[in-house]
Amino acid sequence: YLEPAGFSVAIFEETHNDITLQEYVPVEAPWITAEGRWIPLPNPELGRFRATPQGSVFHHSSGTNRSGYALCLECGRAAPMGNDDDPAQGTPKIFQRSHPRLRGGKKDGGWICGGSDNEFKIKKGLRFGREYTTDVLEVVLHGQDGEPLVDSTIAFTLAVALRRAIAESLGIEENELGCDTKMLRDDFDRKARAIQVFDIRSAGYSSLVAPELPKLLRMARSNLQCSSDCDGACQMCLLTFDTRYRTDDLNRQAALGFMTDAWLDSLALDTKHQLLGVVSKPEYQAINEAISRELNRGDAKRLLVYLNGSVPEWDLPASPLRRMLHRLSAREDLSISLVTPTADLGHLLPENAAVIRSLQTLGAV
Repeated sequence: YLEPAGFSVAIFEETHNDITLQEYVPVEAPWITAEGRWIPLPNPELGRFRATPQGSVFHHSSGTNRSGYALCLECGRAAPMGNDDDPAQGTPKIFQRSHPRLRGGKKDGGWICGGSDNEFKIKKGLRFGREYTTDVLEVVLHGQDGEPLVDSTIAFTLAVALRRAIAESLGIEENELGCDTKMLRDDFDRKARAIQVFDIRSAGYSSLVAPELPKLLRMARSNLQCSSDCDGACQMCLLTFDTRYRTDDLNRQAALGFMTDAWLDSLALDTKHQLLGVVSKPEYQAINEAISRELNRGDAKRLLVYLNGSVPEWDLPASPLRRMLHRLSAREDLSISLVTPTADLGHLLPENAAVIRSLQTLGAV
């Protein structure tokens, strides 16, 4: 593909306002790519997700017949290719004979472009496109039977509903975000349809909301509850300016059949992992990143670090958290406490006990 620097028309082309002469150019869905580590949902049986600020979005056009364009490398003139089913019509008429220069005026051969007689300069089957880096969120959902979602209509409908939920959560316009789906294979080599939401202008929205995904999925289901009780999609629920081309891919009833109340209830964090009671929430970032995020909110005055698990398996000297606690001990506006059952202290290995004593010496705990 080529990324055009701009577009131009022939200098002698007549202007008009006859809309019947316009040709429809099919809209191509963007190609969206995300990389990074997959993170399970609170209930891993229901799916996983990943978010990255280094995702890639590729927009392109393949012309009126989706066969690409022919382009003259000398003068820059381009025209859509004909239908591949009819080879005789493959080369645009403008290039089946000597063509006039797009710009530049007369030269030695008059108005005729020098590329007309050079087959190498007429490139065929090109696409015009643009690729940019932005924030991308990808979600792969499983049904309650554990099988990945593969239905493209349900996946795209959920993508539109999730996009609206993200926009509502952040207080932004829905057109700040794009959405689509794509097929991929999971770790068990099963086909799965990924739901994708991406930033139009790389503002950080899609990667910012990833930790709130369970709440957003509930909001997405709410968005599928149409006030007009339509059969599939309408302006009151799913139809927007950019989804008007894909009405056949929208069916809120089918999406509601997948994302049921029972499905959402089973998405909750398992009770054995609710270490802080019903207010417990899963944390998707690395622990040092999560602590920094919360401390940067400005109202955090106390940090409680719960030491859990088997005491003989503790490895405090190698923990990145130890280095963070040493660094945070310099903050006078923050108190740090290590929380663990008193009985565990009698089973500490010497190296772990030395770390705790050093933190006490610094006044960190």
